[in-house]
Amino acid sequence: MSELPLVLIGGWGVPVTTVLPLAAHWPGPVFSHSLDDRAIRPGGRPDDLVRSWLETLDGPAVWAGWSLGGQLAMRAAALAPDKVAGVFTCCSTPSFLAREGWASGMAAAEFSAFRIGIARQTRRFWKRFLLLQVHGDGQEAAGREVLKPWLLGGPPFSRETLLAGLDWLAELDLRPDWRELDLPRQHFFGENDGLVSRGVLQAFTAAESVSHLVPGMAHLPFSDYAEALARQLALFGSTLAIRTGDGAGDQDGEQDGKRQGRP
Repeated sequence: MSELPLVLIGGWGVPVTTVLPLAAHWPGPVFSHSLDDRAIRPGGRPDDLVRSWLETLDGPAVWAGWSLGGQLAMRAAALAPDKVAGVFTCCSTPSFLAREGWASGMAAAEFSAFRIGIARQTRRFWKRFLLLQVHGDGQEAAGREVLKPWLLGGPPFSRETLLAGLDWLAELDLRPDWRELDLPRQHFFGENDGLVSRGVLQAFTAAESVSHLVPGMAHLPFSDYAEALARQLALFGSTLAIRTGDGAGDQDGEQDGKRQGRP
């Protein structure tokens, strides 16, 4: 039996290599995608990007994503369920912003202020965002060390890409997808995440959806957190491979960053 391929999508502001350790135990092919200058362009639409990735697959795959990447993985399932065997998200949310009937999101005014900061002082506010990813983490000092290469190097994407990605975060409201998608999925959240409220954990109880709270973790899965999640993801994939009865054959598409390390 062939192993299912994995489509791994990174989050806003950093390359997918930041969370590539989540694929450390995946037995099959890994297709990784950064939300970089090639993927996100001013005027581009999230669904168009997801469709372009779907077109590279000949059959079903497991889709996994971190933060904004998890939202796009859920869109893939909604757009082409025949090509999504299951979805695995880490620190993702149906709606990053608070909305009517949705309190588990960032206040619009706070988000707007951050966007203005990125537009005017990109490097400074991008660094602030990176540090928020490990703020309050049970291993915060170690997390800062993990982020140090990125902090020293500065934003890897253009200001225009960063702003366009923020616009996606502001507009995406995927509550119907989270409620209605009838396919296997696992959602993991950080107990100490300052960017995605743990309130999301109890928001949806779809039949095939399972949510987990990772003790001590903030927004970024690294070190022991990444290792534990990588094992969970591999187990999830093995279960889905048995369930589907087969995996996928040869896949087309660029393997962006497969098994790469940090800079």
